[in-house]
Amino acid sequence: MTSGELSLSQATGLPLDDLQVFCPIPLKIHPMGAPALDAWGTEWVQDIGLFPANAAVLNENYGLLIGAGAPYAEEDRIKAFMCYNYALIPWDDYVEDLSHVPWRMIVHVAEMQRAVSEPHAATISDNPWAKALRAAVVELERVMPGGAMARFRQTNSTWYMGELWKYGLQEHPHPSLGQYLRMRWGKIGCLVLAAFVADCHADGAMSDADFHEPLVRAFTQSVFLPAAFLNDFVSAAKENNDGQQHLNIVSILSREEALSTEEALLKAMALYERLMCLMLRLQRQLLSDPRPAVARYAAELPQWLPATVHWTATSTRYLNLAHESPTDFTTITPPRVTLLDTPLLWDPNDLTPPPYPDIAWWWEVLEP
Repeated sequence: MTSGELSLSQATGLPLDDLQVFCPIPLKIHPMGAPALDAWGTEWVQDIGLFPANAAVLNENYGLLIGAGAPYAEEDRIKAFMCYNYALIPWDDYVEDLSHVPWRMIVHVAEMQRAVSEPHAATISDNPWAKALRAAVVELERVMPGGAMARFRQTNSTWYMGELWKYGLQEHPHPSLGQYLRMRWGKIGCLVLAAFVADCHADGAMSDADFHEPLVRAFTQSVFLPAAFLNDFVSAAKENNDGQQHLNIVSILSREEALSTEEALLKAMALYERLMCLMLRLQRQLLSDPRPAVARYAAELPQWLPATVHWTATSTRYLNLAHESPTDFTTITPPRVTLLDTPLLWDPNDLTPPPYPDIAWWWEVLEP
């Protein structure tokens, strides 16, 4: 049952009901279609026993996120990746709940890391999350070559480190903007998504050297940090409900630069647009790269941006705020989102690096 309905602005105290988002990347969906992908993932996660058929998480529409984020992936690979995401995206909430007992959280994350590294080892009977993750990794192993799996395991570890990093900053009374920017890159789990795009085709996978070179890494991060900001804006009600309101881009800018929350939101949106302008420049550089796999990666990776906009603005993951009872929640009215081809708050010709050393180096790889 619901205990009421709120707008996103009412739930957060921020003017978020009408979002004008600079995102000139058109939304594309995998040929399987988002509903079919979602049905594949929900059936799989029920078959392995992680969730019952009436679980709320089965209505969070991960098929839209993955189908729009990787619309060019081979069908067998995106199906296996759907299994992974249905095992891991809900886990993100579970592991944050464990942070109230730190040793349990740390041990649990270590067990999950072992499940990725040793998917064929004996399962842990009292850990359904590790069991589901093992099953998902086996699905990926069936369709992904060894080099792709090695990159998957490495990037998955970055996500797990981000979970622990966020926990540490939650205990910090005043985390800095630099600490937030460094942590957010790992916590969002986006490096796994980037690795999947690099390896989602049957031919011409990127080499590790290409994936990690500074220009490609700057481009990758300039795609996903704006996505993290969008997630911060739309998930603000959920984070407030979970007691994490002090650890998002708006609250940290407000505290560190002595801004009102509305001023901080405008500054965060301007930084989002600034990053998007950089990303588009870096993409243009890479689209003409003589390495075919790198140019294809540059063409496909930004699809995660419209995927993030459309999914976060419509998923019940962010629009249903749970209370004490799992059947008792407040519904958030989806924000009205307008996608713009040009920025509102930042001059696209202004390529001055921001005064944040943690990301300013991305501008150093721009061609003159």
